[in-house]
Amino acid sequence: MLQLEFKNTNELCDHFKQFKRLEILDVQYLKNLLKLNASPNVWTDASQQGLLSVNQEFVKRTNDFTLYGQKLQLIHLVSFLSNLTKLDLDNNNISDISAISCLKNLRMLYLSKNCIVDVSALENLSNLIKLHLSSNNVTLFKIALPNLVELHIGQNLLEDLSGLAHSTKLVLLDLQETKIINLNIIPSQLQNLIILMTSMNDISEIKHISKFLNLELLYLNSNQKLKDIDSLQYCTKITQLNLKDTSIANIQPLTYCSKLIQLNFSNTCVTDIKPLRYLKHLQNLILDNTNISDIWALQFLKNLTKLNLNSTKVIDLHPLQHLYKLEQIQLNNARVQDVSPLQNLTALDQLDISINYISNWNPIKQHKNFPEIKEFDFDFYYKEKYQIGDQMTPSENERKYYDIILSIHNSQTYIEKFQNKNKFRMSLVQKRRYLITVFNNHNIQMNMLLDKLAYFIEYSITQSQ
Repeated sequence: MLQLEFKNTNELCDHFKQFKRLEILDVQYLKNLLKLNASPNVWTDASQQGLLSVNQEFVKRTNDFTLYGQKLQLIHLVSFLSNLTKLDLDNNNISDISAISCLKNLRMLYLSKNCIVDVSALENLSNLIKLHLSSNNVTLFKIALPNLVELHIGQNLLEDLSGLAHSTKLVLLDLQETKIINLNIIPSQLQNLIILMTSMNDISEIKHISKFLNLELLYLNSNQKLKDIDSLQYCTKITQLNLKDTSIANIQPLTYCSKLIQLNFSNTCVTDIKPLRYLKHLQNLILDNTNISDIWALQFLKNLTKLNLNSTKVIDLHPLQHLYKLEQIQLNNARVQDVSPLQNLTALDQLDISINYISNWNPIKQHKNFPEIKEFDFDFYYKEKYQIGDQMTPSENERKYYDIILSIHNSQTYIEKFQNKNKFRMSLVQKRRYLITVFNNHNIQMNMLLDKLAYFIEYSITQSQ
């Protein structure tokens, strides 16, 4: 039991984390208390006799109450807190929420990660603006919440969202991992919808998206059956679009999405990126794990600051040579031979060009922001041979990232060791990560390095056994 008597206290937040087995909490003497966060503990019923002692002032005045992660099953206590505007009951075992129906002042309600099936008790909460119901057992959402602005209802097996037809103020709708096959489940009345999250579903067509002309952020990633995005031509206000892990090949409709700032179509079937030339506002472009080889269209994207071309077939970097706002370039595992187009990109501060066919590193070494190349990441099982440049020095933080560090300085070879070795040890059957640093050694071939590395790997494995 914990009894508190601080007369001037009006807020108790994050004070109970160290009391994980607290069974009785007495706050009846805290007459000015407005906000209480009593997480975490082992309560199973928030109305259990003697569990939580409160005074009348607390009941009248408290507007923010958190019982996150309690393993609660019953929540009758909260029904007495009539002035609550925010209630957080995330991560419990709650299935019955009828006690909440009388809390008509609630504006923010968090009920994610529970066992809720029936949400009809929430229909009386007409002042709700934010509702979190993710990770429950909800299938039907037929309740009318006219002031709702934000709804998170992902990770439920949804069948009916007809109640949202009354939530015309809705701005954000989260439907991730709900097994929906199209967007017809979303009422067309949601004309104020700005953010729509439909990742990790079974969506195969998005024709209904044309109903939501005010969309600005759209997440369609991990819908592997999705091939056709023609309807996006009507969503001209979109600024962020995620199409990662879909089956799209044609991105021509994106020419109408001229306000795009962030675009991701990693791991798709796209090969032709010419339509991107019209997206003048693009700042962040992610194209990794595609069969793209021609990046001619990128030369028109003068506002680009971040570019990911990892695991592509890109050879020629000349289209990038005048993109002076570029700060980050990822070109790991491509087919680049010449890095000279990058030497005048003065804003560049992060560059990954490991696993390529580069023989001349001078343009990088002469770059004013790159007096030395710091980081190269090799997969030990990668069999290609590459020529490695000199002047590669790992920082302390980078050293901790690798299982083994092989350093070569003139004729000296050694393994650098660090204190937290066990923390970074990986299973021998998994791929291990190595950092090879080379000082003042020109024309060192990868096969020679791998021979040396193999010896040290065998040595390190022997030592760790």
